[in-house]
Amino acid sequence: MDLEKLKVLKEKLITDDSFEKVSKYFLDNFGENREFLDVGCSRGNEVIETALMKIGEYFCEKNVPILGLSLRYIEDYSFYHGCAMVGEKIASVFYFDDVHVGMINLIHGVYDSRVEFIRFTAFESKEGYFDISFGGKLPQ
Repeated sequence: MDLEKLKVLKEKLITDDSFEKVSKYFLDNFGENREFLDVGCSRGNEVIETALMKIGEYFCEKNVPILGLSLRYIEDYSFYHGCAMVGEKIASVFYFDDVHVGMINLIHGVYDSRVEFIRFTAFESKEGYFDISFGGKLPQ
């Protein structure tokens, strides 16, 4: 496993308009690698939690619980990755904290193979808090 490929992933996440290709790069190089799942440490992230809540509101049209959020953090790359249940949907997420950009892959369900690929950006608001903007299929 080559963690330097996280630098390529970051560049793709920032510049590539095909979010499906970005997600595929992540899965092909990291997502299904048992060794990768053990790298880093367990750590929460408020930006990711907020992004998941907003995605839940958008796709489920109501507040839904975010259950089982499990995140790993790789400090040398400012990189988070993990998964959670967003209502009845399965979400995988990765996020680069240094550039405040991430991606959520939202799987509609076990019997529904649709996947939404959603890029998000965190930015500081005037009030000193962060907010989230989305790219992809969500309205701007």
